[in-house]
Amino acid sequence: MIKRSKYLIVALLVVTLRANSYSQQTSDSRFGSRQGVAIPVTITNADGEHVSGLNASRFSLSEGGQDLALVSAVEVAPVLVGKNKKKVIFVVLDAVGSSFKVQDEERKECLQLLADSLISETPVSLSEIDKDGLHTVHELTTRNTTLAAALLQLDNERSFLAGRDKLQALVDATEDASLVVAETNHLRQFRRGSVDRASMMITFLAQLQAFQDMARALQHANGRKAVLWLTGYFPIEINDTEDSLNIESYGIRSTFPVKSATFDYQKTIDLLNDAQISLFPVQLEGSQRTTIGLRQIARSTGGQETVSSDTVENLVKRTEDQLGNYYLLRFLPEVTKRDTHWKSLRVQLNEKSLTVKSPNGRFVFGPSN
Repeated sequence: MIKRSKYLIVALLVVTLRANSYSQQTSDSRFGSRQGVAIPVTITNADGEHVSGLNASRFSLSEGGQDLALVSAVEVAPVLVGKNKKKVIFVVLDAVGSSFKVQDEERKECLQLLADSLISETPVSLSEIDKDGLHTVHELTTRNTTLAAALLQLDNERSFLAGRDKLQALVDATEDASLVVAETNHLRQFRRGSVDRASMMITFLAQLQAFQDMARALQHANGRKAVLWLTGYFPIEINDTEDSLNIESYGIRSTFPVKSATFDYQKTIDLLNDAQISLFPVQLEGSQRTTIGLRQIARSTGGQETVSSDTVENLVKRTEDQLGNYYLLRFLPEVTKRDTHWKSLRVQLNEKSLTVKSPNGRFVFGPSN
């Protein structure tokens, strides 16, 4: 965990954020390295279809109004897994960013999603964010027969499943009982949930730490990954003019021009982009928070935010539809003499008939004066 500024409130100094199953001991050599900065760019045609086959010469990039030379422009296709080569969706339920009442229904839908994924042979990973970071509920490497047996056991305790007969047909009589018990315990704990109230800054840091952990775990898996992030809110907005993060909670907005908090935010973006992860945040029904922060972090990773009362299953299908090839443009930023500031980004193509979707800016860190 990075060293935090002395200007942060005391509560931040005693927060310990740790990962569970996603944790991986890797260095952050990518962040601030000489390899440059990577930004995601999605190109679509008039019909909304993703455009492939472009190279670096087709793009132009400016940062803070200054033209920059691209180091590379790499086209990245979605990760395909399983015997049918299907897109994988990583579903993350955010316990610190949404109320317990809202979560209850979402938890049941997430468990039903796992059952449906077995029947349709659609790969789904399920995790949860709490104050301690990211916790895996169901991993892609878990055998289908193990998951089916665990879901049925959970349904025996309290009925919730649709399509129980189809799951029963997937159970293997020779399944390792200890694996089923472990999987059932994970699912049971997820279904119970907890009231995990947190201050706005602890929420902010827990969310960022969770996605940093995920990025480190998935950085060596080639291909674009989509994370469907079910949350109530992300308590920040970027203030371009004041070079700061606006932290919002319960309708009260305070400005924290704190370099360490800004550093955590940009570090998360860079790690996600380097791991080729796009966030697709969904503001859960009943949440009254602003969606500006969700929109900004989604755009910065090549994803898209949604405000929806739709089912989790339909949200996964929608994310699959949006998950196509995108481009990672890498460039070497100019050295700045200012500690922390915001620079606008602009990506253009010479084909006017194509639509470009890219981040509108990023935080830049330079040496002290």
